[in-house]
Amino acid sequence: MLDRLLEHQTLIDTVIRRKFDGLTIVQANRLKLAALTPDDWDVLRALHHVLMGFDIATTIISASRYPTLSDSFWAITKLRQILILNKDNSRYTELLKKSALNYLDIYVQKHLSKEQQEGMLISAFLDPETHNDLNDNDLTKAMKIVKQKINTISTNISTALTTTTTTPLSLSSTSPPPPPTSSLSSSHAIMSKKTLCQTAHESISWN
Repeated sequence: MLDRLLEHQTLIDTVIRRKFDGLTIVQANRLKLAALTPDDWDVLRALHHVLMGFDIATTIISASRYPTLSDSFWAITKLRQILILNKDNSRYTELLKKSALNYLDIYVQKHLSKEQQEGMLISAFLDPETHNDLNDNDLTKAMKIVKQKINTISTNISTALTTTTTTPLSLSSTSPPPPPTSSLSSSHAIMSKKTLCQTAHESISWN
């Protein structure tokens, strides 16, 4: 609606200020009240400018045919950049940007848990389309979280491997041991996962 209103500003001003024959006093007064001052138009332009970023971001993350977790992080980051940038802003635009940025931060902190925010960051880090848009701080934070996750997985696998190899030794003499084939198969699978995690860990540069 703001698009159409601003697009037809000249036409709207002309119609409202034109003197129509046959109007009653009440109708004429209502028409005058509908007139927009130059200051009013400045406010509308500022509002349109600020809301445009939110409109684009909402369109991107409202998709249902592709994953949007990484796009959500990208959208929030870009919105913050737009709202923080104060180059060539009118006083109305600056006020609206400060207010919108404040509400955006409040919404993120209130409705997104730490795990959800980290999930969006990692998704953006692993997505080739958004990876290059991450700043140095986000890249460092993402790599740190990924490293912690890999270490946790490696620890869990090591624990599972230890449990698998020691459990048969503690079995009662009256209980038959499990079939060797199944035990070897399970150990082999766990070792493969452990090797895969170690390989991934060594392949990533953390500097």
